Amino acid sequence: MKDKLYLLAIMFVALSACKDPDEPIPAYIDLESFTFDIKPNQGTGKHHFKDVWVYVNDEYLGAYELPIKIPVTHKAPFDLRITPGIRKNGALNEPVRFTFVDPFTITMNTAPGIVEKLIPNYQYASDIQFPVIEDFDRFHFFNEDKDGNSETAIVLTSPEETFEGSNSGLISLTAQNPLIHTWYDLHRKIPVTPNKVFIELHYKSDIPFYIGLVGLKGADREDLINGAVLPSANWNKIYFDFTDITNASKSDSYKLAVIANFIAGTSKTEQKIWLDNIKVTTR
Repeated sequence: MKDKLYLLAIMFVALSACKDPDEPIPAYIDLESFTFDIKPNQGTGKHHFKDVWVYVNDEYLGAYELPIKIPVTHKAPFDLRITPGIRKNGALNEPVRFTFVDPFTITMNTAPGIVEKLIPNYQYASDIQFPVIEDFDRFHFFNEDKDGNSETAIVLTSPEETFEGSNSGLISLTAQNPLIHTWYDLHRKIPVTPNKVFIELHYKSDIPFYIGLVGLKGADREDLINGAVLPSANWNKIYFDFTDITNASKSDSYKLAVIANFIAGTSKTEQKIWLDNIKVTTR
């Protein structure tokens, strides 16, 4: 028994010796959600920011997936800067900062061991442009039929199927009407710059589909419809990075386009795609 007590005493002393008495006790920043304020003519405020990129006194602290309690050992007061992150092109392994919004900044004067709950508020940066905003409310501009079948047009949803606003867009495909290939009526200029160009959209879908751009160069048309969207039983938002594509294309202007095909051999004889809040954003 004495031997056991002696051994425990040695272990206690060893553990005590390993502990650094000067190790700082962190404060914790508790982040669970965001708010996103939009101005007129900026489209929806519904976002899909999954991550945060955190800086303390301009020092990079790390990138974290929400929700998270972030330990901060800097002496108060300290400046906190938080930029939201997205998953580029819908890929879970491609987290990137979404630099189209201004970072959330705040000076914290918290004490060690305290948990401070924050709800960052974001808004688009003042120089962001919106060449296309399509919300499908009461009408839409996906009316240029390229598949030759008027039965596969995008129609407006009923109110109970709408994601946001008055209506969403709905595509229905069957074995008899298996293809939709539709372009936006309106063409828009997108500047060729080193800065980002994104296509944002909300969707729900029984089947995969493609969204992208058609480059217009005089009488020539360039197919840039390569944003692959996987099926989702629930409404989701995706951000496609088209920066390299538009910079390489250097077209005079662009039209949005959507393509989908009916998938044979499944139990769904009618396969649907719902769309809402499509934006092209750039700076």
